[in-house]
Amino acid sequence: MHSEEHLVVETPRAAEFPVGAVLYGIPRHVCPTVALHSEVWAVHAGRATETWPVTARARRITI
Repeated sequence: MHSEEHLVVETPRAAEFPVGAVLYGIPRHVCPTVALHSEVWAVHAGRATETWPVTARARRITI
């Protein structure tokens, strides 16, 4: 289950993951939350390697 800014993970294997362990999740919906930030980090092979701009922040509504 997840909401706009939080992801809840439930697993019977929880004891295998100590506090601070890195887990990767793939969200199904992120549009409002991502638009709050100007860039995101891309992760390749377990390493944050580059930033990508969030173009949704630069949008404009015109009449």
